[in-house]
Parts: sequence; structure tokens; C-alpha cells
Amino acid sequence: MKQLYFTVKNSLWFIPGLYSLLGLFVALISIYFDIYVLKGTSHLVPDLFLTKVDLAITILATLASALLTMTTFTFSIIMVVLTTYSSQFSPRALPNFMTERTTMRMLGVFLGGFIYSISSLLFMRRSIEQELVISAVVGVFLTIICLLFFIHFIHYIGRSIQVDYLIERLTKDSYQTSERLTEQMKNLQLTITRQFEPVYQFQKSFYCKESHYLSRVDVTNLRKLALEQGIFIEFHHKIGEFMTTHQKVFTVYKKDEELSEELVNETADFITLSQNRSTNQDVSFSIQKLVEIALRATSPAINDPFTAKHSIRNIGNVLGEFAPLLEGDLLFQDEEEYTLLLPFETMRNLLYFSFNEFKLNSREDLSVLGAILDALITTARKSSTENKEIIWSYFDYLTYNFRQHTALHELDEEFLLIKKKMLFEATRSVRL
Repeated sequence: MKQLYFTVKNSLWFIPGLYSLLGLFVALISIYFDIYVLKGTSHLVPDLFLTKVDLAITILATLASALLTMTTFTFSIIMVVLTTYSSQFSPRALPNFMTERTTMRMLGVFLGGFIYSISSLLFMRRSIEQELVISAVVGVFLTIICLLFFIHFIHYIGRSIQVDYLIERLTKDSYQTSERLTEQMKNLQLTITRQFEPVYQFQKSFYCKESHYLSRVDVTNLRKLALEQGIFIEFHHKIGEFMTTHQKVFTVYKKDEELSEELVNETADFITLSQNRSTNQDVSFSIQKLVEIALRATSPAINDPFTAKHSIRNIGNVLGEFAPLLEGDLLFQDEEEYTLLLPFETMRNLLYFSFNEFKLNSREDLSVLGAILDALITTARKSSTENKEIIWSYFDYLTYNFRQHTALHELDEEFLLIKKKMLFEATRSVRL
């Protein structure tokens, strides 16, 4: 049930469905007010808010047609934006637009307004005794609200279709995960460990039934469950990692008694295995989107080096924010008891994953190389001594092929030398 609740809540039609139900609810209230409340009391309502039944039917029919047309037009705009995202930015960035609350709220408002109008028409009766109803006026007010939302939506579309806005959104989403984990470290609830072997007498593992990604782990509820049941939970895969059938996902440990299958299944309720990855907790997936945007920008078809450099520098910002966490696995502690061990990425893996796709073989790639060095400098300034050593060694790997196959002008050599000195300063504690 927890898994179903999370799936429904994060589905594309959850918010539009709520607005549609709200529109139906308002329609039922309006009809009830017209049929029962206004009978004999219409003189208490200002004439400005009342219309005859015939006029109300005409108004509601017109509004229903107009709102359906605007809903169709909104769908067309969304499809154009999705095509732009897929062709120019990254296919993996599509959920960032579709799951945005502004997009879902816009669809919901129009669907709710249409359902109100069509439902009011369905229940409208020419035999209403007082021949005066309020439903038409309510429909007009709802339509005005829909138009205001539409103006806001056009402004939002104009902003969201800009690649810089998408890059900033992806970077901000990564920051939220980093801030949450860093705050837990400050509160001494989270420790970074390289090797932790739980010493418990009883254990039971949970295996993947189908090939899925480990897309989400409800850390908060898992820690509560572990503390209540006196268990320790060890995950064997990082969030975002792909697992095949019958592969071990996690193991539950307990000191003093055998573990029941029900407890293991209850633990599994707090994880999400899916065919799709999510940027909510998966830092490598967030970086992957930024990498794809940069690669598309450097392609001959688009040839937008400034977008590529902006995206690469934001990759450096993300790596810098996560640098304090890239030391080992995440070990959570509650009330002096270890409750959860979650594998995490390392600096070496993320550096290779982030920049290995950029093929630096010619002088035309020099500006991209400079942006990557800027990203390494940003990361190094927030990294530990050991990770600074990794960054410095990665610089040699990054420039080896470039130096072997590229003849540079004196100005190019000076540009690279300046970047190298800056990186040397950022990692100088390695050699002190």
C-alpha cells in the first residue's frame, strides 16, 4: 500500500485528477444551491449573481466548449516543449517538465473548469421553479481564474524552454539532496564509513524479483522502523543502480531473535524499484542530465559551446556540494544505535562518469577542456585531502590524450597553463 501510495502521488495525473474532482464537487454544490437553497430565497441573493435557466445553459455550453479548446491548446504547447527538451536538451529531462507542479496545475485547472461546466449542464433543469440560478456566474468566475492561470503558464513556458533555466533547476534539485545529508552529518545522525561489518546473529535478505533500478529509499521511515524493531538494514546497491532478477537488494540484521518474512517485506515497502530513475536521491542521474545537455550543445548539429560550458561548470558545483559525502558509504545512527547503511558514490567514479564522455582530441575542444578544469577547481576547493589527490590525478588522465594528439598555439598553451596553476593551488595540500 505504501508503494502504491507513492506511485499514485508521483504520477502525472495525480494533481489534474484532484482538480477534476474539485470541479465536480463545486458543480454539485452549485446545482444543490440552485435547486434547493434558492427555492423561495432568491430575493436574498443580489440579481447580479443570478441568471435565467436558458441563459445559464447557453453560458455553460459556451464555457465548456472554450475550456475544452484551451485544454487542447495547452496539450499542444506541452507537446512542443517536450519535443524541444528531447531533441535539444536531453530525453531524460522530460520528467523534469512533466512533473513540474506548474504544468500539472495548469492541466488540472482547465480540466476542473471543463468538468464543472459540463456537469452543471448535465444537472441543469428547465423545470427549476424559481427560474434563476447561480451556476452560470460561478462558471464565469472559474473561467476568469483559468485565464489567469493560462497567462501564468505562458510566462512559465517561455522561461522553462530556456536551457539555462533547465540547467539551474537540475543543479538546484541536486543541492536539495546534498543539503539534507549534510544537515544530518552536522546533527551527528550520519557518518561516512569505508568499511562497516554488522555483527548480528540473525539475518535475512530481500531479493529483486524483476530487473529494476533502485530509484528511491525512504530513509526516514526505514530508520524509524529499524529503531522500533531493533534491527539494522544494510543495502548492497547504490540508489540509481540497476539490479537484475534474484539480485540481493538489502539485508536485515537482528541480534536476539529470528527475523520474520513479514518484517523483511515491511522493510521493502519503504523502497521503490522502478524501470525509471529519479533525481530525488540519485546524484549520478542528476549529473547525467547535465552531461547530456553539454554533449548535445557540443554536437555539430547544435554547436553551442557556451551552453556546454555553463552545464559543465554546474556539474562542478554539484560535485563540490557533494564532496564532503564522497568519502564512503552512508551510515545512519539513531539514539546511539546504528540503523541503516546505504552505499554512496565515490569521487573517482563520479569524475570518470561526469567527464569521460567528452572526447577531447582537437584544438576545437579547448574551450570544453577549460570548462572541465573550472569544474575540477570548484570541486577541489570543497574536497578533502584524499579527494584532492584524486582530482589532481584525474587532471593527468583528462589531458593525456589531448596533449598527445593536439598541437597548440602559444596562446592556447598559456590558457592551459593558467588553468593548471589554478588547479594546483586548489589541490596544493596534496603536496604540502
